[in-house]
Amino acid sequence: MPSLARLHTVVVLALVALVPLTPIALSVYAHAASVDRGPVVVANERLFRSLPLPAGARILASNVYPVARWGNAGSLVPTKGYRTEFFLRLSRPVRARTLVAHYRRALAGWRLEGTTFTRGHETVHIELFDLRRRRVGNYGLYVSQ
Repeated sequence: MPSLARLHTVVVLALVALVPLTPIALSVYAHAASVDRGPVVVANERLFRSLPLPAGARILASNVYPVARWGNAGSLVPTKGYRTEFFLRLSRPVRARTLVAHYRRALAGWRLEGTTFTRGHETVHIELFDLRRRRVGNYGLYVSQ
């Protein structure tokens, strides 16, 4: 009996010692299962640069965000891709439908749902900002792979 009690104690201590290793193991898994940021961001920028901008449009800013595999961000969740946001300003406001029609022509052959264009694993989403009397002065293009 005493040897069984000692074995039980050793097993419990070993399991308790392994508890801190769980987050480390999950973090290593998340890092190994995530896509590389560099090539995806370059592909997003290449896709954005391939799109003709409306006359007078200029880029104000851009940001890059990871897209979590399971929809919730965190260091223990693998990254399935990256979303690059490009914020643009038009030299003069245009009708919202005119702007969407511009990209509809530029992205002919892509599946359109609302203001989101999809082709394979590529997505281009148009977000209209600063709407005044149905005219757009600023807008965002969100590109993801």
